Amino acid sequence: MFAVESRVCHDALAQAFAQVLARPDSVLTDPDALAAHSHDYWGLGSAPWMVVKPRTTDEVVAIVRIAAEHGVPLVTRGGASNCAGAVMADDERVMIDLSGMNQLISVDTEARTARVQPGIVNNTLQEALAPQGLCFSPDPVSSHFATVGGNIIENAGGPHALKYGVTYHHVLEAEAVLADGTVVTLTADAEGTDLLGILIGSEGTLAILTEATVALRPIPAVTRSLAVDYLQPVPLHQSHRITARIHAREGRALHVAATGTGEDGVVRFTATAMFVTVDAEHFAAHGDLGEFGEMLERFARTRSSADRIDRKA
Repeated sequence: MFAVESRVCHDALAQAFAQVLARPDSVLTDPDALAAHSHDYWGLGSAPWMVVKPRTTDEVVAIVRIAAEHGVPLVTRGGASNCAGAVMADDERVMIDLSGMNQLISVDTEARTARVQPGIVNNTLQEALAPQGLCFSPDPVSSHFATVGGNIIENAGGPHALKYGVTYHHVLEAEAVLADGTVVTLTADAEGTDLLGILIGSEGTLAILTEATVALRPIPAVTRSLAVDYLQPVPLHQSHRITARIHAREGRALHVAATGTGEDGVVRFTATAMFVTVDAEHFAAHGDLGEFGEMLERFARTRSSADRIDRKA
């Protein structure tokens, strides 16, 4: 891409960004730094033209306006934990790294809400809320490095989604920056078109999330789990029948699936294991888990092989 004229434009653009960002290390142009920002969890993407690291909404607005003025496309990045190809940089795009916007702004324990910046890591939020007996329901498997902003923009789920719903169900308000630098605030209770719902799950294509108010819930007093190991793979549609019954009883079940190609050349999904979790405000969880275990044992007896049921406290 870089002819001499382009390099001059590159340097001028980097200087323009540096002038609106408070920290001296907020514009990255070093090849090693760009390579580190070049891919998501699966390795998709390539090195961006440069990386900018805002800390505030005002800095995001300034970045967006400069990029718009120069006709430069932007791509956002949080924890880069996604597996959907959402971090697709290249050498003609500027990447906005939001990981530095990682503050827990406020917690309202009575209303059970938290105001956060998009770069706060899911686990970091959970750890901050735990002493107050609260939690944020979305729990993707990448929660140890996935950001809450990424959870919102990807509409992430996780095992808790089976009982409590995906991220969409836990976002009350969002502040976002549009392509022209306009700041908008979207709320879940607004009349008319559900603009907040459109933003959630948009994978960074509509706006740049800069703050969000999320709903919290009490941490259950009791949580119990059960692991099921199928000695032989189970057709996924059969496994889904049993998990549907578990979900109907307020439990959560997650398949471990595998793929295989049959003699007819058709690829089929099979379940190789299942994990069931029950939580409650009282010790009824013990009884519920026992019922689920009996249900799964009955299911195992209907099959030709004896599957192993492991009960774990």
